[in-house]
Amino acid sequence: MSIETISAIIAGISAIVSVLALIFSIKYSNKSAESAKQANKQASVANDIAVGQAENELRRDIANAKIRYEDICAEVEEITEGKTPKELSEIDKKKLQPKLKRMNSYIEEYLNAYENACSKYLDKKIDVGRFKKSYVSEIRNLFEPPDNAFNKFLHPEGTSRYKALWKVYREWNDLENQ
Repeated sequence: MSIETISAIIAGISAIVSVLALIFSIKYSNKSAESAKQANKQASVANDIAVGQAENELRRDIANAKIRYEDICAEVEEITEGKTPKELSEIDKKKLQPKLKRMNSYIEEYLNAYENACSKYLDKKIDVGRFKKSYVSEIRNLFEPPDNAFNKFLHPEGTSRYKALWKVYREWNDLENQ
């Protein structure tokens, strides 16, 4: 065999190996792309689950705080029975004081739950459309009417600790900027 024949055979074998390498690289590239798509879908599902869990946790925190607040309101009503503070007996006044302190604590807990939820809304860590749909009325009710139990904790806005709550309220209810 001549050197030219051997060179031609080696060139042919090299071409076949190159074609096979090209075929395998295309095949595995497609599999890699499919794997990447699958991984992205799984990551998206995991993200949706995390968002759902965060939303459920916020709902639970708000609901639990609301229950505690409503329970203490019922306890206060049992003592006062619709009477003004001047009309209460000394015994009732003594019973009322610790309950009023707990009531203030539960109001703060309730507002803190909303503050946390509004912070997550502003950071877009939850579904913003669903959050607004679920809480627009509830958040408005915290601020309106101006003589409700939450007023002393929310007002004045400049000194309120509930910055995220105020920001969401303004965003949803500021008619001048809509």
